[in-house]
Order: sequence, then C-alpha cells, then structure tokens
Amino acid sequence: MWKEGLTPEGLILDAYSHLHEEIGLDNIKYSLEIEVDGIQKAHDAIHEFLLIAPLLFPDDESISWHSKSAFLVYHWEAFSLAHRSLLEALCANYNAAYILLRSTMELIVKGAFLECMCRKELIENTMTLENDRRGKALKKRIVEILAEDKLIEKRLEKTSGHIFDIIAPIIDDPKYRVPLLSIIGQLSQWKILEPIADPNEVIYNKIFKDLSANVHVIPDKIDIGRRLLTDEGILFKSEVLCQELNSFCQNLLELMDIAIIIELNVLADLIKINHQPRSKLYERLSYLEQLNLRYSIERLRTLTKSS
Repeated sequence: MWKEGLTPEGLILDAYSHLHEEIGLDNIKYSLEIEVDGIQKAHDAIHEFLLIAPLLFPDDESISWHSKSAFLVYHWEAFSLAHRSLLEALCANYNAAYILLRSTMELIVKGAFLECMCRKELIENTMTLENDRRGKALKKRIVEILAEDKLIEKRLEKTSGHIFDIIAPIIDDPKYRVPLLSIIGQLSQWKILEPIADPNEVIYNKIFKDLSANVHVIPDKIDIGRRLLTDEGILFKSEVLCQELNSFCQNLLELMDIAIIIELNVLADLIKINHQPRSKLYERLSYLEQLNLRYSIERLRTLTKSS
C-alpha cells in the first residue's frame, strides 16, 4: 500500500518507488552483468530489423512507404513488442517476455501475409491457402470485394494498408481466421521465407510451438516452474535466472533472423524498381555477421548482388 498523509509530489515519488520494485527494474543491472553479450546481440538484432526497411525506399521519396503500409504498420508494432519483450526478460519476467515474443512473431508473419494479399499476382497464386477452408473463404471474400470495385485494386497499389478497411467487417469472424500454419505455408509458396529450407519445421514446429507453451501456461514455462527446474532463485520471488536469460536471448535472436528475411523478401521488389538501396543494404551485412544471423546474411548477400 502507498503511504497516507503525503503531499501530491510525495505520493507520486512513493508510488514510483513502489512500482519500480514491483516491475523488477533492479534486475536489469544484474541481467546485464551476467549476460551482456547475449543481451546486446538480441537488442541490436531488434534494431537491425527496424533499420533495414527504410533503407529500401529511395531517398527522393518517389516511392511512398504507404505502398507497403500493410506490412510496415505491423513491422513497427513488432519492433515495439520485441523491445518490450527483451525488457521484461531483463526484469526477470520470463513468462511475460515469451508471451510478448510470440505476439511479435505473429505480427511479423501476419503483416507479411496481409501485404501479399494486396497484390493481384499473389492472390491468384494461393494454392497452399486454398487447402485450408478458412484461407479459401478469406481469399474468396477479398476477390469478391476487388471485383465489386475496380478502383480498390488501384488504392491497394498506392496504399496497401487499405487492406485493413477491406477485412475489417470479417476480421473477428472465425470463418475467415486463417491458422498460422496455413499462413506460413502460403508465405513459403510465395518465397517470402527464403532461404529457410523447411519453414514449417523451423518457424512453426520449433519456434511457434515453443513460444505457445508460454501463452498456454504449461507448468514448466511459468516463472515458478522455471525456478524449480533450474534450481535458481527464491521460489516466490522474481529473480534473474542465468540459464533462462541466456535461452531467451538466443530465442529472440533466432526470431529476429527470421523477421529480417521476411522483411527483406516482402520489400525486395523495391530493389528491382531501383538499385539505389543495394549499397545501403550491403553496409548492414557486417552487422548481421557480427550478430550471427545466418538466414539474414544469406538473403542479404543474394539481394545485394549486382544484376
């Protein structure tokens, strides 16, 4: 409880001190002391994910970011959540950190999917999506809307975020809620997940299922369960767990590696329109190598090759 009889300023200071302790901010310093290299790599990978997208647009602004706004809106949210996820982990709130990390993954994957669903040539090539009844229903509805008004296609070319208005009436309808596995399969068909050889295994079976265990509060994944398994810390107190912090940083790094290749592939046509971004992207290659982002390194090398 906050203290009574304080001045308004005193009440704020007392409340701040109380919340400071509850959030676990003091754990950040200890987390940095025991895992500074892993934390720095995870943090820097998040920022590489943010920095790459603007590099793909020409300096003269002849191509507006609105043309990729369906993806870029989700891209910004993913950056923010990934950051918040890392901060929660530094505060020793590991379950909360992983829950945010799963939301980060969904933002990246679904943002890419919605961006692609704005493109006529991709909508016409949805064999994988049509194997799922909800995916088939979603495609059918979007195609119907496009057929009703020919100007909508032009609007989507100019501002892909217009897709949000199109799907708004059906977004909460389970009939159109495409499972993540089907979305991953469709992105793979569109080559948005290159150079991952088996996206379903790497992204869905490995990363997504593991992150989902945190959302579904599997006993071993809640913070008390982690303390029991690692035999670290006091059972009913949020304390830094060395092994858990290290694992989280590795998981975040792996997710950012996938996020960056999705980003590069979704925005790759901007390089084909003009070659200006190649040199700027190439400058990021050494940073990705320092972070050991294997898929991102491979994809960036391919995209920056002279045609």
